[in-house]
Amino acid sequence: MNRFSESQLNALRLAALGVSALSFSGCSSFYKTDTLAADVSPLGEEYTLDETMAGLMDLVWEQEFVTVEHRLDSLLARSPRNASFLALKAEVALMTGDTAAGLAYYHSALENASTDEAGMLWRQAVGIASPEEVEQWPNIAPEDRGRWLEAFWASRNPNLFAGINGRIVEHFERLRFARSQHELLNPWGVAFRSPQMRAMSLEPSASERRAYFLCEASTPLGNSPIESRPAAGQDGVFDTTYAALARDFRSMDSTAARVDYNLATGLSDRGVMYLRFGEPDVILAGADNTVGEEAVDQIFPIRGRPTTIRNTLGVCSRLAGSVEKWTYFGVGTIRFSRPADFEDNNTMSFATGRMLFRPMNSEQFQLTETALTEDATSELALLEFGVWTARFKESNRSNRSAIFVISSTEDLAVSLSSPSNGILNTHLGSEGVVSVVENPGEYMMLIHARADSLLGRKQRLVSFPVYREGLALSDLLLAPSWPGTTRRSGMIDRVRRNLTFHEGETPRAYLEIYGLDSRRTDETSYRVSYSLLKFNGNVAGVREGDWNEAVRFEFDRLPVAGETGVVETLDISPDHLPEGKYLLKVAVDDIHAGTRVESAPIGFEVVD
Repeated sequence: MNRFSESQLNALRLAALGVSALSFSGCSSFYKTDTLAADVSPLGEEYTLDETMAGLMDLVWEQEFVTVEHRLDSLLARSPRNASFLALKAEVALMTGDTAAGLAYYHSALENASTDEAGMLWRQAVGIASPEEVEQWPNIAPEDRGRWLEAFWASRNPNLFAGINGRIVEHFERLRFARSQHELLNPWGVAFRSPQMRAMSLEPSASERRAYFLCEASTPLGNSPIESRPAAGQDGVFDTTYAALARDFRSMDSTAARVDYNLATGLSDRGVMYLRFGEPDVILAGADNTVGEEAVDQIFPIRGRPTTIRNTLGVCSRLAGSVEKWTYFGVGTIRFSRPADFEDNNTMSFATGRMLFRPMNSEQFQLTETALTEDATSELALLEFGVWTARFKESNRSNRSAIFVISSTEDLAVSLSSPSNGILNTHLGSEGVVSVVENPGEYMMLIHARADSLLGRKQRLVSFPVYREGLALSDLLLAPSWPGTTRRSGMIDRVRRNLTFHEGETPRAYLEIYGLDSRRTDETSYRVSYSLLKFNGNVAGVREGDWNEAVRFEFDRLPVAGETGVVETLDISPDHLPEGKYLLKVAVDDIHAGTRVESAPIGFEVVD
């Protein structure tokens, strides 16, 4: 049986450490190499795990999926809980369209993540990880990595109503295409293995700046950001066309340089971009304009959308294939170029035949930074909706707390995740209010809304508080006043979800006070002060001193015990609420204990 050469084994050992790609001629990723024969069967005891995974990944890159599945079935028959094999089995299934089986294998791999000795789960995900996630990963204990990765994907779920996380499916679909179109051909090029050289590569040479100015920076229509062309030979002016030169490129590219996204994924810069954001809406090849030269436009669709490929004639024609711009609607345009095509003696000419991120102005600089630090689903979320939250103690017998998620849209889905707990349950609501009860701590909350065929998404970090001994307040709720006893359930049923009241209506404010001795029913127990502030403009512009102008309502109260604490309510007379925007907050003094707490303000609007 054929065996791996010593040089191959050394490269495989480096790959296992996540250090670099294989260094043989023709290699394209940390695993793939043309010198590994497809008929090598990595199953015997004489093969290490790294050798076995390398052989399998070579077949995956060649899209020999049937062969890989047969070999993985044999491996899993011996080691059914091996997360490395399960993760690769999931990858193959998802890449071949078997979504149900792929997700089942993937979740099984996450459940057994502590056995992922080959690091396959992280290698699959690192291409879209944020800089913060990349820094966190090495510090995650093996037994916690499954839950951490669950939270990783949960925070990217594009549609909580779908029942599955379509972002995982989309990721592996993108990965298959990116490998076929944008593989990394020479990973040992200095642009990919040296952070310093990669940072330097982003700074264009004088000849590229000149080509940029002549071919891209101005248009025949006169709407150029540069008002006039300098006379020939005035090279100093060209520096001003590259506004991003005032920035330190390493601050932008440190993520790619430190993480080695290219080496970790086996993808070129365009491949990394495709993996993170998917197919662009428009691709423009060549210059934006020809400054008087004739241009030839070719139009063809990408996923049904018009895509422009522009080739220029004359002075810029030889550079037509040296520049590519990918435009994403709602994101912007990312510029790539092939440095060696601009200058024969460019220090980067020997580095790569592939295109690199090459921003040429401040806007492109910022967009490239986004490309290296963010990722997004292709599923559209066009629905605009309002949402707010209110926190309460869950019960007197538990340390858990409840967060009510209140939306202007009736169909609502809410999901929580955290690196320590993984994915928690998804909560659905059809009345615009969802109650989520959880243990104290910080969680990432996804809030999705649906109306007709439109989907909307919001994401925020929420904290479930601890209500122990001592004075504390819930958040405020607002609803139209009604006769009778006020309980939390009644407020939730009537809560004004859009926080808008009409002139003449009487809003009722409700909150709960925790830590008061509600048994003292024969004497004043606490003092409550309501502050009502009318403001103009944005709530972010309200300063602490503005509250000196607020209308105040102050009362000494006897405690009224509720389900979990003392109930405090106030009906605000319409006489105090002419048309406008308002903030309301509450302060409570425990007279016997001498302590004071203040609620967070809630904003609402009164309309005609």
